[in-house]
Amino acid sequence: MGLTPERFSQMLEAQGNACAMCRTALEEDQRICIDHDHACCPPTLPSRCCGKCVRGLLCLTCNIALGYIEAYSELATGYLRQHRQ
Repeated sequence: MGLTPERFSQMLEAQGNACAMCRTALEEDQRICIDHDHACCPPTLPSRCCGKCVRGLLCLTCNIALGYIEAYSELATGYLRQHRQ
C-alpha cells in the first residue's frame, strides 16, 4: 500500500516543506526520503513500507544519519562512555 501522493503532500506541508529532523527547507528537485519503522514492514513488501509506520519526511543526509544512529547507537554510546575524560 505505501504512502499515497496526497498523504505525502499533507506531511510535507505539515512539516513546513522542511526535513522533519534537521528542519532544513527541502528544495523542489531534492530527493525526499520517507522515514518509517523498518521493524514494522517485511523487506519483501513491494513498496518497502506499509504506510502505517511512517514517521516523517527527511532529507537524504538525515535519512542516512538516522540509519547509522539506529544501527550503531548502542555501540557508539558504549565506546564514548569507555573513553570519557
